Amino acid sequence: MSAFLSVTRPRFAAAWGRVSQTVARTPVVLLTAAFAGLVFIPWLGAVGLWDPWETHYSEVGRQMLTRGDWIHPYWEHAWFFSKPALVPWLAALGLALADGTHAHGELGRYTEWAIRMPVALLAMGAIGLLSHAVSRLASRTAGLACGFSLATMPLFFFTARQAMTDMPFVATVTMAWACALLGQLDTQASAATRSRWWFGFYVAMGVAVLGKGLLGGLPAVGWVLFWSFSRSRREVFKTLHSQMQQMKLFYGTVLFAAIALPWYLAMLAFDGRDNEGLLFGQRFFLHDHLNRLLTGVHSTTPGGTFIYFIEQGGYGIFPWVALLPGALAEWLRNDVGHQSPRAQLTLWAGLSCLLAFALFASSATQFHHYILPALPSLAVLLGLFVARLLDEGPRPHAAALLIGATLFGLVGHDLVVQPRHFVDLFTYNYERPYPDFLVSQPLWAQAPVWLTFKVALAGALTVGALAAFTGVLCRGSRGLLLAHAALAGGLALALSWGHWVSLSHHWTQRDLFWRYWRQRGPSEPIAAFYMDWKGETFYSRNEVVQLKPENYATELPKFLARPGRKWVLTEHVRVNGLKGMIGPSHSVRIVEPALNNKFVLMTID
Repeated sequence: MSAFLSVTRPRFAAAWGRVSQTVARTPVVLLTAAFAGLVFIPWLGAVGLWDPWETHYSEVGRQMLTRGDWIHPYWEHAWFFSKPALVPWLAALGLALADGTHAHGELGRYTEWAIRMPVALLAMGAIGLLSHAVSRLASRTAGLACGFSLATMPLFFFTARQAMTDMPFVATVTMAWACALLGQLDTQASAATRSRWWFGFYVAMGVAVLGKGLLGGLPAVGWVLFWSFSRSRREVFKTLHSQMQQMKLFYGTVLFAAIALPWYLAMLAFDGRDNEGLLFGQRFFLHDHLNRLLTGVHSTTPGGTFIYFIEQGGYGIFPWVALLPGALAEWLRNDVGHQSPRAQLTLWAGLSCLLAFALFASSATQFHHYILPALPSLAVLLGLFVARLLDEGPRPHAAALLIGATLFGLVGHDLVVQPRHFVDLFTYNYERPYPDFLVSQPLWAQAPVWLTFKVALAGALTVGALAAFTGVLCRGSRGLLLAHAALAGGLALALSWGHWVSLSHHWTQRDLFWRYWRQRGPSEPIAAFYMDWKGETFYSRNEVVQLKPENYATELPKFLARPGRKWVLTEHVRVNGLKGMIGPSHSVRIVEPALNNKFVLMTID
């Protein structure tokens, strides 16, 4: 054995040294983006699109392809004005690549993968660019920690796997902020390079406006706030003209307008109306912007306070909540008047995080995932704190680490008791039945029965708490942070590669429609009874017969009168009511009732 070790140990050390040198030479932007891709991309298309958001926007994109109209969004039988065109455009691009342009039948095998991939790539780009900015303005360690922490925050990586509007918005806003930081604070770069970063700021902000509407202007608001706090009032007015020249304000505004405005101008000139008879301006700006902010339309959590987003933020960044007190202390101890790039970066991160939190906490419409825009700037503070922790050791930060360990235990306890907090971060209806069997089964087929999701998570919490306690007592930062990084990375991969996939089968209708398309006979129709979950429209290619409360009294008899076998999709809780309406004159059979815990497919003969 000693002879074997004497031969293998030097070889291992040499190989490890080569790997370490390669990593050290690899740019931060590539390392962090590649790691993010490792979390986001595997099994991205293995499961169907989640209802209702993914299927809704993807159907609008499919209509763009089938109608040949990429300007005016369309849904079912009316114009769709609630969201900008970026996500439907990305969905349409994915459908075109995945051969989703034919009019009938089952969608292609790679449809979901192609639809989600642009969103995942945007998220990867945002992480890489933000990490690059932090590494240039602070340190390589801070940049790597920033990118790693952001990629392993559950809310961020779950949303990166979803074809919905939030990640394209947050990703492009994050890119805009990173470009502005590099253009403003990277004094080691040439003037031409900094100018290019400023143009990147305007491009990213223009795309953000196409992704989320007026909220895409958040980088401009945040930059004005940062500029105002970073200098005295006299300096602000004294240097305003030179600042406008440095950030290429005139040409940049022209570039921003050229990207962001044409689609909106075309829509404002359009005289079509949506299913409620509203013009684009009435629906988009008044109802879906102003009323969301003031009256709470569409909200599933009315009356929520700022405490609501603190709670959801704790779930959304777990397990990085353990370092949250230290990250906030990093901002509070910062010298506002200091003009070093690191100090200015810290000031920006704190202000932008506060701006995002205040904006969405004050909105009357609230969803769990509305805290998402605060996560990138919070990751910057975390990266800066990790770098300081490695430099100074844990002892000067013992109080912050112990408070963080307490938060870690409290949030972790909630997640062990109620794992559905993870899926609630990015879904629409928090009362929807959760497949509890997923947390009472082994993590893999060969695992012992006792190794359940909850036991594994509880064990990870225990290991993390012991590592934190040991790190503080032993004054060793490296082991503490390595243990925490292993916990964060392992949890991210387990949730992203495994748990998300298992959950998806119960939040998508794809599996049910696979049965329908593959078992149906010629001209056998399908109806959706009392459904408005969007997947029935997308996966049927808008061929489903809608039986809703306002029409099923008259339309259901017509549907039943059709010759041959019929198919019906509904919710489990409505099966008995539907059977009673059908009556004994027809034979009803449920197709694989355990396939989905929300929806059920039935045949009627």
